[in-house]
Amino acid sequence: MVVATLVIGLAPTFEQIGVWAAVILFSARIVQGISLGGEFGGAMSYLIELAPPGKRGLYGSWQIFAAGLGLLAGAVVGTILTSVLSESAVADWGWRVAFLLAVPAGLVGLYIRLKLEDTPRFRELERSNGVARAPLKELFSDHRRSPAVASGIVVVFTVAFSTWHIYLPAYMVGVVGMQFNTALTVGAICLGVFVCLVPLMGILSDRIGRRPLTITGTVGLIALSCALQRRGRVLRARRRGLRRLGTVHPDLARRPHRQPDVAGLLHDRGRPDRARAAARRGA
Repeated sequence: MVVATLVIGLAPTFEQIGVWAAVILFSARIVQGISLGGEFGGAMSYLIELAPPGKRGLYGSWQIFAAGLGLLAGAVVGTILTSVLSESAVADWGWRVAFLLAVPAGLVGLYIRLKLEDTPRFRELERSNGVARAPLKELFSDHRRSPAVASGIVVVFTVAFSTWHIYLPAYMVGVVGMQFNTALTVGAICLGVFVCLVPLMGILSDRIGRRPLTITGTVGLIALSCALQRRGRVLRARRRGLRRLGTVHPDLARRPHRQPDVAGLLHDRGRPDRARAAARRGA
């Protein structure tokens, strides 16, 4: 993960090596994803194995809490960079700063990872010869349903996490029409709320169980996603309608969520009769 992040921060540009720049960037991102996927589940299992009875939800939530803190730090750095640097500077070299700043934190994480010892429960299994010799074979032969259930839960969590905390700023810029700096600020605020709620949801899962909380969260995610999709269609349709009028004011184009002054636009085009009709309909 650290090496891949460093490669992204120091990757050459397209002007320097052509299409190989995209290949390097794409490959580094793939390595980042594989590293994250490999460590995330192991870290979660480690925390849960350390948890005392009745505290597994709380202990496991600290892994999500840490991931949220990392994203929050990235959003804060992005907000600062877009505030103090020009748009051209951010596009030219400023975007690399966030990746390079993450390298020292990654090295600290690597040091902690190498110094960790096995949990007491795992050592107890080793002493009693309870560790599976072929864990994958045992998983798919004795626990056939568990991989499917776990994969479904992970898919829901991953889609929700990526959509709301990674794609949301791009959505607010491209669809809603926010300024990039404003979108990053909103994203940072949302991440701050998310980080604060994660341990509380862990405690709640210990009280009422993981199943009702997972089902409620999944249904809520689907409902919010559908509402957001409908809102996006309305905004895109409104933007297309404004473009067809051909006389969109620049400030109105930057804020497509505002209701356009159709009567004024028609009056400016020399159609006062239609302007009066539009005004009456608006009233």
